[in-house]
Amino acid sequence: MINKPITNAHYEIGYDLSTNRMYLRIKGFWKSAEEVPDFVQDIDAVSGKLQRGFTLVADLRQMKTPPVEVNLIHQESQKAVNRNGLSYTAEILQDKDIVLNNVVKNIARETGMKKKEFTNMKEAEAWLDNM
Repeated sequence: MINKPITNAHYEIGYDLSTNRMYLRIKGFWKSAEEVPDFVQDIDAVSGKLQRGFTLVADLRQMKTPPVEVNLIHQESQKAVNRNGLSYTAEILQDKDIVLNNVVKNIARETGMKKKEFTNMKEAEAWLDNM
């Protein structure tokens, strides 16, 4: 069962202890870091509830290409989950947003996140289930 302890206008963060999996959904355009002051702390807190080796489903289908300042927040959040024992990430993206897809790839490259991209939740979870 997915617990969603954090839900707001900008993101949802949940987890499932039975699968040792974290769920993240980014919503809309974040114009500055001030809009999401607790994001990294929230990511760190939720990922800290899981056992090392946990997996992550990041649903980025509603995400809009962020400014550079916000990219730094995403890098910090990825560093937090890596510190807490993340093994693999399945990112769900929209094929048509090439700019966003490239931004997301660059952020993951900077943090060393192991990931694969998908266009739907079913395929993303199936891949993680087999990791």
